[in-house]
Amino acid sequence: MQSGHMNKLTDDIFKKNVLGKQLALVEFTQDESGLCYIVGKIIRKIERDYGKEIGFFQIDFSENKKSVNEFRISRVPTILFFKNGDLIDRLVGTISENEIISRIDSNMKIQS
Repeated sequence: MQSGHMNKLTDDIFKKNVLGKQLALVEFTQDESGLCYIVGKIIRKIERDYGKEIGFFQIDFSENKKSVNEFRISRVPTILFFKNGDLIDRLVGTISENEIISRIDSNMKIQS
């Protein structure tokens, strides 16, 4: 994975790419959302430090309704954390850099 460049997902490749990772962060986003833009910049910054330890992914809310429905995404940005294929945590809405880092660190410690 190239650091600082989140991998784009679609419904068709979601499970293949995310569920095989020990820990993955998936951001549900929308191009027209200013808040998603801000949170996306924060995540890309964090990815520079954590990109070798966990997978970072981004999926478009408007274009991937199967995943939106499966994970009950009602607003963006929403960040889901997966560990060994299991959904273990989520953050929704306005999210600070410190909150995301805190969740990454605590989710890395969870035994599965």
